[in-house]
Amino acid sequence: MVPTLGVYGLAVDALNRAAVKKVFRLKQRPADKPLSVLLGAKEQLQQVTVKPDPLTLALMDEFWPGGVTFVVPAGNRLPPDLLAGGKTVGIRLVAHPVTAALVRLMGRPLTGTSANVSGQVPPSRIEDLNPVLARKVDVILDAGPLAAGGPSTVVAVEGGKVRIIRPGRVPDSVIHEVASRLRKLG
Repeated sequence: MVPTLGVYGLAVDALNRAAVKKVFRLKQRPADKPLSVLLGAKEQLQQVTVKPDPLTLALMDEFWPGGVTFVVPAGNRLPPDLLAGGKTVGIRLVAHPVTAALVRLMGRPLTGTSANVSGQVPPSRIEDLNPVLARKVDVILDAGPLAAGGPSTVVAVEGGKVRIIRPGRVPDSVIHEVASRLRKLG
């Protein structure tokens, strides 16, 4: 378990099919609900996606690291289980310095799902971890209480238009405003 922006997450090598399957089992997550992926550096994009469109890349430059997850076409190195049968993947450049350093050190993306059983409240403090789940993981990186602020905002760019899939930490209006400014520049 690792600290992310506002909650602790279950992090395994996102390119390892057996590890990804373990996350689904631990979380009791439905197989049709994909996992997101954390990157330690933008250069890791090539490990998880075909080249995103220019507006997505520009928005990444504006909002990363931080509270925006971008849904992009999935690369062929990702396990099908992680994608839950889909053709896209949610990716975020992790903002927490401990987890960012871990991902960069590994040189591979990690899963970015909250460290809770599906349907339960995601933990923002180690004390709030589900004890059964905590006993089943190999390592817990305790970074103390994490800042509140909600989950990441999930965004997809389709045909040059920004679609908010899940409202979150970064307000929709801010994302649309930045996208509009970037379109005028491009």
